[in-house]
Amino acid sequence: MTGSGVAFLSIPVLQLLRAGYMHLGLRAATGLGLSLTGWGLILVGLSLVGEVLAVVLTPSEQQAFLRRTYFGIGPNKFKTLEEELQALEALGRQSGVPEAPGVQPASIPAGGPRP
Repeated sequence: MTGSGVAFLSIPVLQLLRAGYMHLGLRAATGLGLSLTGWGLILVGLSLVGEVLAVVLTPSEQQAFLRRTYFGIGPNKFKTLEEELQALEALGRQSGVPEAPGVQPASIPAGGPRP
């Protein structure tokens, strides 16, 4: 009796195979007509789209600095011009750009720039 259930299920499958529906099973097994190469190309494309989105949506140090300036849209802006200049100089040091020889950083007087 235990084997009769398997024989009962295999009869309709054999009838479908004899009727010529084998190609439908193969198409369903490969996922709507895509081979492994097709699925691989789709996955590579999706991973590239994800990588581009991650790069675009991750702000750089320069973008974070610009958000904090007077014209930026960030919530925590620089309180003073001196604080902004210090952050700009620190950003320049982080970027690895060599300083020009003999050039001193600009100093702003306490009352602001003179005309």
